[in-house]
Amino acid sequence: GTWKLRGSKTYITNGFNSDVVIVVARTDRGAKAAHGTSLFLVDSDRMAKGAPLKKMGFRAQDTCELFFDDVTLQPDALLGQVNHGFYYLMQELPQERLQIAIEAQARAEAAFEEARRYVCERRAFGATLYEGQQTIRHK
Repeated sequence: GTWKLRGSKTYITNGFNSDVVIVVARTDRGAKAAHGTSLFLVDSDRMAKGAPLKKMGFRAQDTCELFFDDVTLQPDALLGQVNHGFYYLMQELPQERLQIAIEAQARAEAAFEEARRYVCERRAFGATLYEGQQTIRHK
């Protein structure tokens, strides 16, 4: 049969510029917690989009709220099997978290190297900041 999608999703990365979104929706209200969720593909012309939110950080990626006002979804909008949405998400989340951790580590190392380069090159009072110990060194 068909599905009715009603509600909203907040803080959706790249939602404003999206053409299609994957929506996690409850499909079995009687099921416990994660067991009653499914994934649906929804075209952007089937939903309303809020204005991009002002935020700190990754400004190149828009973030907005999406609104679903009784959107009728045909059976082919279902991604995978009914009530298996949470299981699909759990298969991918560990990999995504690892990628985020690797990126954070790489950015921290790059920031450290940039700071180290700066204190080794910047001169003040006749010596580099490093030579004059104008910076704190880790022992």
